[in-house]
Amino acid sequence: MSYRMPRSAAALTASCAILTSCLIATAPASASTDSDEAFMRDTWNSYDVPVATQDRLLEELASGDTWDSLDGAAPIETETIVKRGTETTVSRFADGSITVTEAELPTAGGTRASLSGCKIVSQTHYDSRRFCNVSTNVVVASAAYTVTYRVVQGGPSSIVSRSSSSAMVTQGYLGNISKKQMVTSRTTQSGSNPAVVTGRWTWTSNQGAGSRDYWLQFNVRGTSTWAQNN
Repeated sequence: MSYRMPRSAAALTASCAILTSCLIATAPASASTDSDEAFMRDTWNSYDVPVATQDRLLEELASGDTWDSLDGAAPIETETIVKRGTETTVSRFADGSITVTEAELPTAGGTRASLSGCKIVSQTHYDSRRFCNVSTNVVVASAAYTVTYRVVQGGPSSIVSRSSSSAMVTQGYLGNISKKQMVTSRTTQSGSNPAVVTGRWTWTSNQGAGSRDYWLQFNVRGTSTWAQNN
């Protein structure tokens, strides 16, 4: 089904307009260090990262070092929870760092095409899942976008539409976000290969820890969907 993401990144909502009021909403890239660290600690606290570990991770970042979660290391533990219409996956790494991914799960919406939110809109031979949000929080950065996809009875599923690059909601902490992109690399499922849409961006540290390229990918194959990040 889905993969995962953060409670503090934002309670996923029905549209980018609503998303901008969430914790991952767009904010000035030059937010103060105190404000950035407060948001980062809120994420860590939401997923039971000890304060001593938080302090160490912030000290490492301030000295120009990076974390396992930022360097592409494999997680030592992954947990997926479905709660209040969202599938959340938390990855934990050996040094105590985490990443979180969330995918909004659609609810029955009937047949009216005017329905808003992450809804299942039933047609004669297929169902559309409309305006469903996908987001990620890697603690130093968060991102979210909206996707509409089609599940065809007895046929391949497909991506119908997704947010533009400018509409993808991003925020950097102790750094800045640049090079935002949205790419639909496979519009229609091909055999076992899912339809795929990916949001990409770059986070650049303002504390000498360099820059990192990130992506958030949404996949649909048959009636299964899942999100994943790096």
